[in-house]
Amino acid sequence: ACELLPPHLHRPTMTASLSMPDGATGSTMAFDQLRSQFCLMMWRNSIIKRRKVGEVVKGWLLPVLVFLVLYLLYLDFPRMLATAKTVEETVRRFEDDAKYSGDQDAVDDDLFGRGKEDDSLYMKVEKEVLDVSLNSYLEQVGVPIAFLQLQWSLITLVVMERENRVKEMMLMMGLKEAAYWSSMFATEALGSAVLCFLLALASHGGGLFYGGGLADVFSLLFLYSLASISFLYFVASFFKSAHSAAQVTSMGMVTSILLFIAGGMETLSPPLQRAWCLLPPMALQ
Repeated sequence: ACELLPPHLHRPTMTASLSMPDGATGSTMAFDQLRSQFCLMMWRNSIIKRRKVGEVVKGWLLPVLVFLVLYLLYLDFPRMLATAKTVEETVRRFEDDAKYSGDQDAVDDDLFGRGKEDDSLYMKVEKEVLDVSLNSYLEQVGVPIAFLQLQWSLITLVVMERENRVKEMMLMMGLKEAAYWSSMFATEALGSAVLCFLLALASHGGGLFYGGGLADVFSLLFLYSLASISFLYFVASFFKSAHSAAQVTSMGMVTSILLFIAGGMETLSPPLQRAWCLLPPMALQ
């Protein structure tokens, strides 16, 4: 075609080298491509989150309400939630009410004047104490319930993208699987980190989780969130319908909560405990 053109319209020809890049250059190019795809996917996920602000707020509202209910239950119904245990205490008794008139200092002065302890002035009594640390595992039950809406939204989004062939189209255009899943995981992990920090801050101020420290409660909630995200990505690979995936996942989470309430894991052998820990609600115990 260039030979048929006039001389002044001829374009310079370019020759390209077809030599393969060396190993270091090839790995660097692959890493740069993966990083650029990851950044683009993070930008895409942030746009999706901004467009679905209502769902995000609804997903965050349930954890806040659940933790508020836990705090109010501990505040208003300690006897119902705590376990009563009997402890034995030794107290001083007043032998002469007319002499001491209920004055403990007078008893102490009298004992000091005698120079010895008088066993007749002491008595042992049994006292009922409410031990909140031996309660009915409200936090372990409440945390899985609090994250149910977020888990519903997460698995619905993942399965819906495969159902609508969005993921398939992106893969056909050159997107790597590693960039897709790492960006999805990072997006959910960042959102969960913010939510878990707020919940840990409220729990620390309200005395939940047996008065645990802020860092401890945050680590517990955040690790549970990461485990739930990974577990939901695994479950999503078995479904083709987003609605069915969300329903089955929610039913499975609720069933694991009921199993935990009914039996617990203390009576199981260590291998069975590790097997049950594949379910995040059971691992939370």
